[in-house]
Amino acid sequence: MKQKRGVLIAALSMALGISPVAYAYQAKDENNIDQLIDQRLSTEMTNEAKQEQLALAKNKRVEAVTRGTTILDQLKVLEKTGEDWQQRLTTLETTDEGKGIAANPLSIETYVALRENKPIRQNEIEIIRKKVEAVLTSIKAVGDDSLFVPSKSTIAALQEDQATVNKAMENYERLQAKLNLLLSRYAGQSLKPGSPSLKIALEEYHRAEYEREMVFDQESRQRALEIVQQAKREEAEAKAREEAARIRLKTQEMEVQTEHDRLVRIATSERVKQKFAPFLSSGRFQPGVLSCSYPYRWGKADREGPISYNMLVKCDALTDVKQFANYASHKGNDRPRWPKPVSNADWDKMDALLAEFKQYAPIWVEQGLLTR
Repeated sequence: MKQKRGVLIAALSMALGISPVAYAYQAKDENNIDQLIDQRLSTEMTNEAKQEQLALAKNKRVEAVTRGTTILDQLKVLEKTGEDWQQRLTTLETTDEGKGIAANPLSIETYVALRENKPIRQNEIEIIRKKVEAVLTSIKAVGDDSLFVPSKSTIAALQEDQATVNKAMENYERLQAKLNLLLSRYAGQSLKPGSPSLKIALEEYHRAEYEREMVFDQESRQRALEIVQQAKREEAEAKAREEAARIRLKTQEMEVQTEHDRLVRIATSERVKQKFAPFLSSGRFQPGVLSCSYPYRWGKADREGPISYNMLVKCDALTDVKQFANYASHKGNDRPRWPKPVSNADWDKMDALLAEFKQYAPIWVEQGLLTR
């Protein structure tokens, strides 16, 4: 830095036409000299940095242009390779060289697979070409004094296109090698007179394929039709089962309702109400209010009414026939009473009455003939 500083002092003095020593004395102070030198150094460093940036940018553009140009050249080679491949196949299908393949069904299938393999299609080549040409046009339009650098995505796209082209070339090489291996199996073999060409064999192969596809399509349609018909039958059967179940349920509901209506008519008949008067008639004494024991220890309700169904349940009168009989016959019950059972026949009758009572009790509660 000191050496460069001295060079700058000499340059400044020469520009003013005086000696460096005189220039130094003529300067008002040393700060002025330092300021001039720093400005000159800063300008030179800025110019050097800019030149480096311009050089780097240009190198990046040159690399991109080189890669793009290489891709365009490779595309031309790739197109020519594809044309040569198709020409070889066309020639092979009409010459004796292909008749060996035509004589073997398995070899025909192998050949068809090679023939239908397309490493790259022409429209794909055109797309790559247009993309690369557009990139090259935009780069070449930039001058040497520009800091423009192709973006990372642009470079990545060029790399991807080049990889696609290289892969297509490699696939063409594989196809050529496989075809050569296939032909080598029949090299030197004598052909029968009138052996069909590979083209004719291919036509027969595709015709047979078409017929197989037709048969397969017909079978597929038939299977599909059968599946649809089976589904419709199953749907119809399911609907029939649902309807039958609905009818059965409706019938059962009607039967239950009919039976319920029948029981309601019986349970609310005067004959039955009179029969179970010890429970259905109005009275003020209720079991369980004070005690579940003998009726004379029952509590007294504020209002008259039938015996409480819930109290009968609470006091086990619907599970214990003796309790049931006691409530219906004891003088503590201020309702009409039954005779107290004495004989076995009386108790059998009481069992039947209890069963009948439990059958009608829900209806009596429903109808308000028996309080809850």
